[in-house]
Amino acid sequence: MKVIIGLFLTLSITVAQSSADKQFEDIAQLPTFFVGFLKHYSLRHEVQKRPGAKFVLKDYHDEEQFFSSPPVQYVRALMLDELIQAIK
Repeated sequence: MKVIIGLFLTLSITVAQSSADKQFEDIAQLPTFFVGFLKHYSLRHEVQKRPGAKFVLKDYHDEEQFFSSPPVQYVRALMLDELIQAIK
């Protein structure tokens, strides 16, 4: 838990610094960035734990970037060969 809190604080500082450069100072979006970070972090650990697969971080990032920037739920489905649920 301490690691996650530390990562949140680091992310907050990084976003705040880059935001100041871009005139983007809406502090309300920091939780949104953090939730996205947690989803990607969770996906990475899920991929790491797959049985029989050798995990290489660079390969993981390359595959994740290949899909561009859809929501994490779709990246997860594409990376883990799962069905993508249709929107009703």
